[in-house]
Amino acid sequence: MVGNANQPLYLFMLCLYAWVGGVLWAGYAGAAELRWDTAAEWKTWDIPAGVSRVTSDGWIEVGGIRKEINAALNATQFSYERGGRPQEGGVREVGSNPRDADNLIDGQLSTYWAPDPDDGVEKWWLELDLGRAVTATALRLIFPPDRVPFPQFKIFVSDGRKRFEFSPLENLFFELIYETKKDQRENLFQIDLAERDRAGDLLMGKVVQYIRIAFLKKVGNAALAEIEVDAIGDNIALATKERGGFTISGEKAQPGSHLFDGLFWTSWETPLRGDPWAEPGPLGVGGWVGSFLQWDLGSQFWVDSIRVLGRTKEAVRTDMDGFRLYVSDGTTTTRSADSVWRLNGRDLQWEQVADVNNNANNPRLLKFDIGFERRRVRYLFLHHFYGFTSEDQHFVRGGNGGLIFEMQIFGEGRSPGVTLTSPIIDLGTQESISSLTWGGTEPEGTSFRLRTRSGSSVEKTLHYFKKTGEEVSQAVYEQTPKFRRGDIVEEIAPGSDWSGWSEPYGYSGGEFLSPSPRRFVQIEAQLSSTDPAVSPALDFIELNTVAALAQKIEGQIEPRAVVPGKRDTFFVTLKQATGGAARGLDGVLIRGVWQPEFVEVNRDRGEIEALQFSGGGDSLWVRFDRVVRRESVRVVLSGKVFANGSRIQVWAENSTLGSGVRQRVLEDEALKDALAIRLEGVAEGNDLIRDVAFSRRILTPNGDGVDDELELSFTIVKVMIPRQIRVRVYRLSGAVVREVFSEGGLAGEYRGVVWDGRDDSGRLVSPGLYVCEVHVQGDEGNDRVVRTIGVAY
Repeated sequence: MVGNANQPLYLFMLCLYAWVGGVLWAGYAGAAELRWDTAAEWKTWDIPAGVSRVTSDGWIEVGGIRKEINAALNATQFSYERGGRPQEGGVREVGSNPRDADNLIDGQLSTYWAPDPDDGVEKWWLELDLGRAVTATALRLIFPPDRVPFPQFKIFVSDGRKRFEFSPLENLFFELIYETKKDQRENLFQIDLAERDRAGDLLMGKVVQYIRIAFLKKVGNAALAEIEVDAIGDNIALATKERGGFTISGEKAQPGSHLFDGLFWTSWETPLRGDPWAEPGPLGVGGWVGSFLQWDLGSQFWVDSIRVLGRTKEAVRTDMDGFRLYVSDGTTTTRSADSVWRLNGRDLQWEQVADVNNNANNPRLLKFDIGFERRRVRYLFLHHFYGFTSEDQHFVRGGNGGLIFEMQIFGEGRSPGVTLTSPIIDLGTQESISSLTWGGTEPEGTSFRLRTRSGSSVEKTLHYFKKTGEEVSQAVYEQTPKFRRGDIVEEIAPGSDWSGWSEPYGYSGGEFLSPSPRRFVQIEAQLSSTDPAVSPALDFIELNTVAALAQKIEGQIEPRAVVPGKRDTFFVTLKQATGGAARGLDGVLIRGVWQPEFVEVNRDRGEIEALQFSGGGDSLWVRFDRVVRRESVRVVLSGKVFANGSRIQVWAENSTLGSGVRQRVLEDEALKDALAIRLEGVAEGNDLIRDVAFSRRILTPNGDGVDDELELSFTIVKVMIPRQIRVRVYRLSGAVVREVFSEGGLAGEYRGVVWDGRDDSGRLVSPGLYVCEVHVQGDEGNDRVVRTIGVAY
């Protein structure tokens, strides 16, 4: 049956869920990993069609798009429906010797088609279907060198429109583009397929789907080896649905998919009114200006040109009033100007690539070629900006908007970003997931970006379809005659308890970043490239699991508000769920408190002896003298915190289950930010530099060992990612004397910054007053502290 745009996805998810819940889980018993590295296993993933492929040995390779293709070579890969009947590209009809007709587009000059010499010349003809409308630039006939070229012929082409638009018959309108005037004796014949717009300007090429060649003169031993059709390139738009892309618009009469179905006899009407979004007209009248179409291509591509294609239609006005066209690679912005600019719930950054006021053109144009510098594109936004602004104007056109029959998108290079998504992976029980590992090849300029999400439940939704593929409600479905009912499809989706997508994993084998233990997990892998000439290739993904120490372990830290840089005593409490698995813990790892020192560890029934502990940097590890099950454990430590909103990371360990058996401690759900620490007096202010102190304010660098150097210390707060921290000495005039410290750093204490009274050339400076500046580039702004210092001899 013909499927709804979303129906294949529902079927896909159902099959995947069943497969993963059965085969993968069956293989998991007693194992510590789930691995995807074969072609059969990758088939369970959602992998965009046309931009990636799975090799026979289980690698995922990123594909790309080409310029200057022979559109006849892959004609048989395209199929469509016409007049209610399925059609396939290729040699559509032939008057004589149909057995050898496919040789005409096999790319082999050693094979050929020759008509039966006993047939009359009226049967010496053939018709080729490219399977989709292409922008063609030339047509070439290649005759085999050991046979006679056909001396006389006519060539016709068609873009697919019918001879009579409103006739029930499917007779095509063919245009004669070439007829021999004298015998043609060359083995290679070529004709350029140029087309001009209504103003006489040359277009990128001619829209062609069907080619008909009639041979006019019989000669002995005549044959044709190949028909080649030069085209602009691969049309990215065609596989939008197969990649999971879609369109949304205010026009409901015709689906936006008519823009990329490859058929030049279907169209999308630019709506003139009734849209849910409208931009005020020049007189302040709204409601008809601002018709729009959103388009998700389903993946990123390197794009440099877009064609917006219209044509005439019998008894119908088809020209557009104009439009503005925008593209986006998926980069987000803080806020969209209007909700209609938001796509997939995301506020995107849009770039305008075309502004066409067709009302100002005389004559009004039907085809528009838009070229621009190559860039990454995934999303398009078509704004019918120049529409009508009043009811009276609307009826001038009889309520008919302009018609776009196809939009074609071209570019070149490997896909800059392909996203693969796993099915919902059912582990069977609540399992502790320890790490995520992957492998492959990453040429320079390419990268892997993996994310995960997890949950403990799934939701199942039934979708009802008619035979036509239209999705309907259950009530409508049950009222529909049985012979018109389609499939009932069960969709499996994350439940309400699922986490959002994690931060990207920094490296293969890194700690699992989503909540755990959980029963269900999903993985997203993005293969990216900044160079159109290269792309990464993925070999495998591996999800590593360990036995859960408890069904859930929650934690909190006290106090949750401290003075920045001051040593404090902290109490980290771990609460184990009393139900389910109860393997217990005999160790704790705490990360996020600087210069930690262990004090003690307790449980509900008293103190526990610490057999081992170690601390350094921002981490403290403690091993107990026993395994504690179903009880709360409290670790007491002292340390310092420099970053506001620091979130402490805690893991529970059980050494009796093996090395590295560890479970992430989740924040106590009863408390807000249970593992976060706020710095007092920092949230409201912008000060990033604190506790600036000098060993002395006057130095005497005369080499006697007394006050020859000045030592500086300071504390940086609120800097969560590495930023440039700099210390400079200036003259009072503002000239730089010396940069004594410059490096990327985080929040923390900085000691031992020394100035010995010399300039950048190593010479002692003159006595007098100088200025010492500490400068930091913060996450939300810069900060600097300035102090005066003196030099005397």
